[in-house]
Amino acid sequence: MGSLDDEDARWDDVVIVSALSVQKESVKGVTARCRAAGAFHAHMQLPGSQCSLYRFQHLEKTSRVPVDAHRRFLTILRKHIKSAEPRRSLLDMKGEEGWGLKNFTSQEKNSLKALVTGGTGFIGSHLTEALIRRGVQVRCLLRNTSDVKWLKGLPIEFVHGDCNDKASLEKAARGVDWVFHLAGVTKAIKEETYFEVNGLGTENLIHACLENNPRLQKFIYVSSQAAAGPSRNGSSKKELDPCEPVSFYGRSKLAGEELVLTHADELPVLIIRPSAVYGPRDKDIFAFFKCLSRRIKPCPIGREQHFSLCYVQDIVQGILLAVETETKSGEIFFLSDGNDYRMEEIGDIVAQAMGITAFRIRVPKRIILGIACFSVYLSKLFRRPFLFNKDKAEEMIHKDWVCDITKAKSLLGFEPRVPLSEGAKLTFEWYKKEKWL
Repeated sequence: MGSLDDEDARWDDVVIVSALSVQKESVKGVTARCRAAGAFHAHMQLPGSQCSLYRFQHLEKTSRVPVDAHRRFLTILRKHIKSAEPRRSLLDMKGEEGWGLKNFTSQEKNSLKALVTGGTGFIGSHLTEALIRRGVQVRCLLRNTSDVKWLKGLPIEFVHGDCNDKASLEKAARGVDWVFHLAGVTKAIKEETYFEVNGLGTENLIHACLENNPRLQKFIYVSSQAAAGPSRNGSSKKELDPCEPVSFYGRSKLAGEELVLTHADELPVLIIRPSAVYGPRDKDIFAFFKCLSRRIKPCPIGREQHFSLCYVQDIVQGILLAVETETKSGEIFFLSDGNDYRMEEIGDIVAQAMGITAFRIRVPKRIILGIACFSVYLSKLFRRPFLFNKDKAEEMIHKDWVCDITKAKSLLGFEPRVPLSEGAKLTFEWYKKEKWL
């Protein structure tokens, strides 16, 4: 069959199977079925995870990709290779010493152009504002349903498109220096939606950059701590630790990471894994503030549950450092405020910032899962995803979500500036100002 580096062969499909997220069948079984379909198999070691890569030659009257495999395993992702012509690697053009954009002059920054996907969202809108303040020209990819209320009045070029519509990404990717990919889904009615958007949508954007922007300087994929999974044995999760996502969202973000990393020799890519992020405009952790405003301090599985948190402006600072700092293609960085918080401690700090006293209520796992199942039923009934669902419950019932930011501090110079006490107060004041509370 040849090798994976044989660009003379006309390969049609590439299927990536994450060894850690196959649920119903062993990796060995998937391998056997893919080979039976005429695939050349090569094993790849990726930072923090493993995946298997299969390439299929086009054979007439032959099923190139096992249909049942694609349907049964949501983490099996397919990409189509349009041309067999070898693509000149950007690493060959730029050199192996790294991709750096540090020490820009004001004039150079004013000439830079960035594409932001997910720019109307929580983190994306704050990042867009920060880029504009730095003199960077910003282009935002907008879906027809996007709400631009946080971006009104800003000097932004809007391009309509969708990461699941390949043709719509061509204009968006053309002529920009940086790409910040934040678009994705955090909640969905159907499980496959996570993978279609967070996995295949990411792959589509990567291909749009490869085909329409050969001189892209950096592609930043904003993933999530959920892709790495909870921390174990009381230690903080590091970038090279095995990835063990526990939710469909986490597995889909990990699939997106793996797809990005397969192109690390063609594009200068970098992955950011933020911890739980809070701040103005956030709707997820807002639910926690709302509970506290009613003097209820929920502790899902007890006092000793630990979390990493980060204020949104510190996350934005980390993303900007990542794009401006000289790094090797394919690096991964965790971002948080560097602290390890007990769940009860978080409640106390936020309640103090709100100027109230709240009463602790312990919520057993069975109650959490029961509420999640009822939420799933309501989601299907009303045909819209709810904030709390079974996927979110799977994350909540795990004890520790703590990450180590030593690498980001060392290589990026990342220094979080906003402690939880200050960030909680700023967030609460914003919620009150906007009449959310």
